[in-house]
Amino acid sequence: MMNIVMYQDFLFVCSVTGKNNSVLGVIEAIRKKNDEFTEDDQQLLEAIANNIAISYEKNHIHQELKRTEALLRRQYAELKNATKDKYRLKT
Repeated sequence: MMNIVMYQDFLFVCSVTGKNNSVLGVIEAIRKKNDEFTEDDQQLLEAIANNIAISYEKNHIHQELKRTEALLRRQYAELKNATKDKYRLKT
């Protein structure tokens, strides 16, 4: 989503960064009023906002995978120890 706002002598163009209608942040660019934003400027800002959202999402997924892996390793070790103790298995 892109918004252009004029305030006093400045033009602001804002792009919301997020995925599936969730807002992660806002990127804002400012120019003097007599130096208009072009369609290319707007597309660049939107591309930057989208890349930031993707990077954030990838990092979030990576951190969740690391937590899940650590949990599975702990559970595996506990199960292995419980099985070894119960059946006196060699490791």
